[in-house]
Amino acid sequence: MKFLKSHFWYTKNQRNGVFLLVIVLFILQVIIFASPFSTNEKIDLGKSKLLTFQKQLDSLRLVEIQKRKPKIFPFNPNYISDFKGERLGMSLEEIDRLLAFREKKQVREF
Repeated sequence: MKFLKSHFWYTKNQRNGVFLLVIVLFILQVIIFASPFSTNEKIDLGKSKLLTFQKQLDSLRLVEIQKRKPKIFPFNPNYISDFKGERLGMSLEEIDRLLAFREKKQVREF
């Protein structure tokens, strides 16, 4: 029981502080529940205002979608240098095979 007493032993100042904190919290709860934060008044938005606002939202959404799309760059594997091949993650053997293929200059006849 001595273990529990040490946790519930407060000085007079500490007890007064806790009591004051509980009172302040209770008053704030009463204020929050008593005061109406929302009213039942209907705000009349004209259809034209609503439509212009909706068009603005739609245009902003389209701009965001365009920004998120990945940009496609033109890619021609015939013009890959050693540096670009390594940057693409190709092994040295693959780069050598590509360079050897380019050196052959094979032309297919139909």
